[in-house]
Amino acid sequence: MNTKPRIGWICNSSIGKSETFLIDNLSIIREIGDVKAYSGNRNPKQDHESIQQCDFDDVPQRLHHVIRKKITGIDPTVRRKRRRCVKQLLHGLKEYDPAVVWIEFGTTAHVAADLLRYLDKPFIIAVHGFDITREFKDPYYQKEFTRIANLSESIICASDHTKNLCIAAGVDDALCKVIRLPLDGHRNLPKNQSQTHPASFVHLGRLVEKKGPLQTVMAFERVLNEIPDATLTIIGEGP
Repeated sequence: MNTKPRIGWICNSSIGKSETFLIDNLSIIREIGDVKAYSGNRNPKQDHESIQQCDFDDVPQRLHHVIRKKITGIDPTVRRKRRRCVKQLLHGLKEYDPAVVWIEFGTTAHVAADLLRYLDKPFIIAVHGFDITREFKDPYYQKEFTRIANLSESIICASDHTKNLCIAAGVDDALCKVIRLPLDGHRNLPKNQSQTHPASFVHLGRLVEKKGPLQTVMAFERVLNEIPDATLTIIGEGP
């Protein structure tokens, strides 16, 4: 007899090659329970057999949407996304009857707000980066995220900084839990990797503020105090 809990998993991302952390999260959740997973943007180049690809989040923003948002402060595409999310997911999730719904990104929770209300199931939101940095610049989004977050069972934050941003926005401190996204060294590093002499380090990522390239340089300065001939290679694009 299968005693694993049923878990609904929703993500508005198309889950591209760079978002391996989403697949890793989903794999861990599958170890915990039986999962019915949905993606809100179709990705023909990424065929994840275990994820049902939908298009509830794929609503192009038109000029009249931008104008209406400027006038009202509310993005009209969100209402359409919410209706599509309910239409595409409600029947399947109702039938599946999950014990809990796991949501990747606050932006997904924003779009799935009506769906969550209709399902009336406990839900958890995992926030990552852009959803509480760039998107928080939108007052309507920040207000709606905070409202939805405070109805959740928990907010999973990838860092203390992420947690602090949530709390500063008005999310209940008690709901915010920090669970970091680790690298799997056994999977990502070549076998029989030998140590370099002198010590060498690589920073790989987009060169934007939130990725912390300046913090990497500052940290490397401390390395140089102990290993003067160490090297740092920075790989990436950006301002």
